[in-house]
Order: sequence, then C-alpha cells, then structure tokens
Amino acid sequence: MRGRLTLIGPSREDDFAYNVLLSRIRYFAPATNSLRFYREYFKPNNETLIDKDRLRWLVRYKDEDFFINLDRVDTPALGYYLEIKSRTWSRLDAEDKATTPLN
Repeated sequence: MRGRLTLIGPSREDDFAYNVLLSRIRYFAPATNSLRFYREYFKPNNETLIDKDRLRWLVRYKDEDFFINLDRVDTPALGYYLEIKSRTWSRLDAEDKATTPLN
C-alpha cells in the first residue's frame, strides 16, 4: 500500500476518433506523512477515499513507451478500469498521439 499526493491541473478534453482523454498531472509525490498531517496542513473541503488494486505493464510500440494499468476499484465500488498512458511533453504532442492510428 502506498499513499500519493497528486496535483492535477485544469482539465482540457477534446473529441478524438479513438476516445482519448487528455489530462494533466502537474505534480505527484509519495505521501509520507500521516493523514492527520495532510488534513491539518491542506484543510480540504472534502476527501475521497479510493481503494484500488493495480496491475501495471510497460509496453514499447513503434519506439513509444505506453503504460497499461488495470485497476480494480473497490472503494467506491466501480469495478475494473483500464488505462493506457503515454508521456507527452506538449499539447501538440498529445494531439498528434491521439490522432495517429496505432496500426
């Protein structure tokens, strides 16, 4: 089990032929302090507990690295979630990857 802090930037979604969602994570780090510390330091308006089990693979295809995550989300009871991630360095890079077929 590991805790992680994630700061996600403003969402920007576009319509692509391959059902691609572009999201931006600005920062993530291991959560090494107690939950009480984070509650007192950040003073959140609300909290969302997520309990999941993840299988993860790294796949290289046409000189591009992809991460395939298969999550079983137990809390909230959402079932399985499949995520295919690729690192992008700019919006143009993300749009190019989203619109290029993988065949």
